[in-house]
Amino acid sequence: MPAVPEELIRLRAEIDAHLEVYLKQLPTDLDIAISPNGEQALTLLTEFALRPGKRLRGALAMVSYKMFGGTDHQAALDVAVAIELAQDYLLIIDDVMDRSDTRRGRPTVHRQYREVLAREHRSADAGHLGDMLGISVGLIAQHLSSRLLGNAGESPERVVRAQQVFQQNIAATAFGQMDDLMNQASERFSMEDTRRMYVLKSGYYTFVNPLQLGAVLAGAKEAELEPIRTFGEYAGLAFQLQDDLLGMFGDESATGKSAMDDMHEGKMTLLIRHALEAANTRQLEQLRASYGNPHATRQQHRQVCAILTELGSREFVAHEAQEAAQTGQAVLAAQNAWKADGKRCLSELLEYVVNRGE
Repeated sequence: MPAVPEELIRLRAEIDAHLEVYLKQLPTDLDIAISPNGEQALTLLTEFALRPGKRLRGALAMVSYKMFGGTDHQAALDVAVAIELAQDYLLIIDDVMDRSDTRRGRPTVHRQYREVLAREHRSADAGHLGDMLGISVGLIAQHLSSRLLGNAGESPERVVRAQQVFQQNIAATAFGQMDDLMNQASERFSMEDTRRMYVLKSGYYTFVNPLQLGAVLAGAKEAELEPIRTFGEYAGLAFQLQDDLLGMFGDESATGKSAMDDMHEGKMTLLIRHALEAANTRQLEQLRASYGNPHATRQQHRQVCAILTELGSREFVAHEAQEAAQTGQAVLAAQNAWKADGKRCLSELLEYVVNRGE
């Protein structure tokens, strides 16, 4: 597994510091008379947002901003924090949809609400109300993200264009999320359908969005956004494929999520699609009995992992991830107008995310 790029470590520290200051100032900065419920929501959002993370997306925005000629470091940090808040929004909503109990090694927001409602309010509907309160915290993060981006210290024309790009890319992510949910309900999805869903769901918000936002705020022309999109789609595909491997085979202490989540949910990843197509009758029966079973045990998880390895599904997805990354690297190398230090940083970041260890 490659070491974390030094530039990511440096930018992560800056983003973390700026994010913490921003969140601590929020109650005063918002100038809204919120109730204790609102205060609790901000407390939960602050705790969630400050959990240790890669800050990859914020870092990508800062690299892109500088690569396309941006010079206002404060504006770069603001857009990085805006993107991290958008990431928090998407993760909080995704955790509700996936019924996840942990995120970044700690209880998910909706799970915390469920526990409070059951313990302190004796609510008979703690599950539904907890989920809805979690979603509401996510929506707060979404609007705070858009508000911060709208106040970025660049010209009004660039800020307006950045908002347009931001909203379109997050909409693409939502379309991908809908495909993902329908993917769980139907086996008619092909492996190509799954790849396309990955590009929308993961590629746009992980790579395309931060890279395009940084570029637009720095003054990039419209024609320059297209190669960014192409690079981001391949990079995002590689990222998600590696995420699938981590979701089944990863070290929970490193990923911050239970290795049982994808299995309990029955997440129809490319890994599982490949296995279902390649399995014999016995293997298919084992997969169907365990994968998607919310009560599946650790022993059943180990059996499913063994089948995925035996069928070559694990190797297939690892190869697909490497191929997507190589294509992304080729797109990157072809961009002669992009600054060399920015291209080098993007290359290192792509190499890192696609080779994160299991």
